[in-house]
Amino acid sequence: MFDFIKRLFVKDETLDFQNFMEERTRKPKGIGKEIALDCYQNGLKNGEVVHFSDISNLINENYPYMASSVEVGFLDEMITLVEGGSVISVNGEGREITYIHRDYSDKFLRGNSS
Repeated sequence: MFDFIKRLFVKDETLDFQNFMEERTRKPKGIGKEIALDCYQNGLKNGEVVHFSDISNLINENYPYMASSVEVGFLDEMITLVEGGSVISVNGEGREITYIHRDYSDKFLRGNSS
């Protein structure tokens, strides 16, 4: 009797751990998203080309204790920009990912074909 009440007050440690891990990665992912938006606003929109390896190196230098989560945040935001059509993603040699603003894609592709 009253087992349902007991279940309301018993902590699910698995759920607590999941919440802890989600909260722990939320901030680094937000940092990665900010980096991606900064790359878009101050680089890609001005014709710059962004190589993920360069961004990854900077992230590892500045956030070594949470680099993977920051990179995930960066990549998630870049995927959103690619899916939205603002940015083009090009896979290059050695699995290098290069991001180009759509307005500068012809210039980039012509420059790499010669």
